Amino acid sequence: MEPFFFGPPGEQLFAVFHRACGPVCRGAVLLCGPPAPDAVRFHRPLRRIAEGLAARGLSVLRFDLRGCGDSAGLFEACSLEHWREDTRRAAGALLARSGPVPLALLGLRLGASLAALLASELSRVAVLVLWDPVSHGARWWAALEREHARMLQVAHVSPPPVADTSTRELLGFAWGARLQAELRALDLTRLSVPRAAVFLLETDPGQPLDKLAARWHAGRAELCFERSPDPELWCWHESFRGATPQPALLARILEWLSARLAEVATAATARPVGKGSEAAPRALEAGGEEICVFADAGPLVGILHKPAQQPLSAPGFVFLDSSLAPRVGHYRLYVKLARALSARGFPVLRFDFSGVGDSPARPDGRPADEAHIAETQAAMQRLAALGCRRFVLLGVCAGGRQAYRTALEDPRVAGLVLINVRAHLHERPAAGLRLRALLRHGLRMTLASSFAARTRGHLAAGRADSSRVLDLLRRLRPNDLLPRWRERASGLQQLLSQGTVVLQLHAEADEGVDYLAAALGPERSGVMARAGFEFESISGSNHTFTLLWSQKRLIASVVGWACARFSAEDLP
Repeated sequence: MEPFFFGPPGEQLFAVFHRACGPVCRGAVLLCGPPAPDAVRFHRPLRRIAEGLAARGLSVLRFDLRGCGDSAGLFEACSLEHWREDTRRAAGALLARSGPVPLALLGLRLGASLAALLASELSRVAVLVLWDPVSHGARWWAALEREHARMLQVAHVSPPPVADTSTRELLGFAWGARLQAELRALDLTRLSVPRAAVFLLETDPGQPLDKLAARWHAGRAELCFERSPDPELWCWHESFRGATPQPALLARILEWLSARLAEVATAATARPVGKGSEAAPRALEAGGEEICVFADAGPLVGILHKPAQQPLSAPGFVFLDSSLAPRVGHYRLYVKLARALSARGFPVLRFDFSGVGDSPARPDGRPADEAHIAETQAAMQRLAALGCRRFVLLGVCAGGRQAYRTALEDPRVAGLVLINVRAHLHERPAAGLRLRALLRHGLRMTLASSFAARTRGHLAAGRADSSRVLDLLRRLRPNDLLPRWRERASGLQQLLSQGTVVLQLHAEADEGVDYLAAALGPERSGVMARAGFEFESISGSNHTFTLLWSQKRLIASVVGWACARFSAEDLP
């Protein structure tokens, strides 16, 4: 697996090349993943597909479209034509590394539409796999708007009082006017019939592909059209859980694609592995970002943001992923925050823990909590090469827990940014504590939050989920009810006493607010009064900061805190 950047300055795209296993490359596959809002959710399935194809002797390229993932640009400035050009360039980058072997395109959702558009203009595409392509853009856009409206009804979010009229906000991203118009006009049935062998896969009954299949059948396309209904794959979830396609579905895609490429591959087209051109930059020429591969037990993949001017006193920031979202963060939040901090003079390294994102699993089988501390320290060591002597660890949810654990072990940690963190003050929260925190959360959300009326409506409609409370009651033991407030506060008090500054930031709807109150009990007021501790709750926001205003508020809070706490007079 080889990460690199490609494309002209200011428009460079992040990509990962999976070299074909074995002595001979039988073909090349370009994976065209979906842009927002599905890019992060489908990262793991796409990586599994890439690894499965490489194991079958095929070279594979995954890449981030402009304004997405680790690539350059802002999502709101992108257009469909920009992404079409990105896809063309990605195909060129793949063939430059694999050599002139048979080419296949595999796309998901809007990425599948981009693959179909590229196949219509590139005659050398031999195989085309389209997984739920957006065949009728106006219908898909309307479904996206309905899903956003559903999110506003069921999620714990409050829309901003004044909306930005220059863009359309949908599911955590701002869609520009040009992109909206291009998407509404998109119609794959108007394309010429593909010359490639086509596998058309429909898993979303809400976006039927019958007309597209009939059009291509009538045009005598070599088409295999299959349905495997799984509408949950494309639904928005407040928990931001990753997409989990059925293993049989992934196996079917791998089997069909590799078999079709094997039919068109010949002894003349197969090439020895490693004979293609491999010139590939590892840094963005504009923006001061570079790919960073460093090692603990195995390789870890990250992006290093190097500021144009770095004061000697500036600490290095290390962003820790939450295990559910890779290093780009929910709704690309880590990318936006890292670029904002870098612009103020702070170096930032955001990376994937082993087994997450692009970092492979550890070969030594070390327990996850121990491994993550060691991997965080390896990231700190990488920043030390830039001259950093102090470090600030930032993590959301489980990433915040790992940040806290590492700070207890390593005195070089000068600051912590703990976002929606919970269960971090002790090894394993007892059922009694978890129950108290959950009950406090339910009472606060029902009686004293900006979502109180909505929460009461859910209760009245029978939509409340009591399974967690019942499960905790079953696990409850008498010992769980004994208070251990001082014990739980000791680690945090220790960090504050040694000069570590802490920003604990929560969305209003996050349970971490109630966990902190339940865990610290009467010690809470003393901790929150300490000079090095700051606590902020962002009213009207949910756990993953879905709405754009809450993302901007979070970024402003973290950047403001960093500049105030760490030699603001020396920063540009």
